[in-house]
Amino acid sequence: MGCNVVAVGEIRVISAKHGMFSNADIGHATSFGEKLLQLQPRRTFVYVVLTDCHVFMLIFITRSGNGNLNYKRTPLANLESDSGSPAVGWQQLVTLLSQDPETLGWVPSTLRHEDKEIKLVRSIGTGRTSVVYEGIYDNNKVAVKMLKDVTFINQFRWEVFVMEKLSNLNSQNLLSMEMAHLDTNDDGPKFIVLSPLCKRFKTWRKEDISPIINTLRKVHELGFIHRDFRKWNLLRDQDENIRIADWGFAVKVNQSVLFAGSLETLPNEVLQDIIDGKTIKYTKEVELISMVRSIYLMLFRPPLERIPFGENDIKEWAKVYKEFWEGHAQSSLWSLILETAKQADYDRLESLLMDLF
Repeated sequence: MGCNVVAVGEIRVISAKHGMFSNADIGHATSFGEKLLQLQPRRTFVYVVLTDCHVFMLIFITRSGNGNLNYKRTPLANLESDSGSPAVGWQQLVTLLSQDPETLGWVPSTLRHEDKEIKLVRSIGTGRTSVVYEGIYDNNKVAVKMLKDVTFINQFRWEVFVMEKLSNLNSQNLLSMEMAHLDTNDDGPKFIVLSPLCKRFKTWRKEDISPIINTLRKVHELGFIHRDFRKWNLLRDQDENIRIADWGFAVKVNQSVLFAGSLETLPNEVLQDIIDGKTIKYTKEVELISMVRSIYLMLFRPPLERIPFGENDIKEWAKVYKEFWEGHAQSSLWSLILETAKQADYDRLESLLMDLF
């Protein structure tokens, strides 16, 4: 049975002679809570109730920072008021049901924007500023990018602005924005709906090179730099096209700003600027080198630690990545590819990268 939005429970008969639920009973009930945490990534905890309608057991499941789950089990509590013992079970249950859904990070299964309805199916990813869900809109599968915290609202607004500009390209290598539910008076989730629904992929193919370079060229001509070009923001649709996603960190071409976005694919000179505490001038050349290094990492998959979410010591990580690149992609071919990227020679860069396959 489901108990409002704060508890997941199951009615089972206590069959053991000692009057306790078995470990199997507890394990089955707890699995409900684990599945709910998977479906609701904004949640940090969930309560599980196991009861035979006379007594109940409460299990508290919490999600730790490294993604592991922790469990705390309470003793059996009475639900019978005439049992001779206090009916503290009802007190615990009422306390659960009185909690606020927003505090618990609850996400509704159906979202609405004006007269449009989007049904959420499952969570498919979590980023710095958002949780991404698979959704159904107008009988089509879509991606729903939901704001984690209102402090990121301006980044969402900027992403909407950039994607509206990029929509003029009508590119099969960019996602389409179906709607943006941001500047509204309701207290519900803020979100962007994107199509088509795509999936991550492991490596590049020869036929991917030309369309992506041509797309970047057109994006640069429109005056934008993605600034977060790496495998986590590259998706493949059902027609096998690569789609460049997540434009929240985009900047204008040649704009000088503090670091944000991809760190591990930046040129060595830019990594040194970060180490020295300088602002970064995001040029076409910087973007193309980031693309080249992203391709290198996906093709060869060398061991390279990913910077953790919330990490503040960016300078130290810049040193790690600078040292990494000083020992990788140093062959004559890769040196030529990087030099061509530095010259922003799109046509020659396309030819050299295709020769890798």
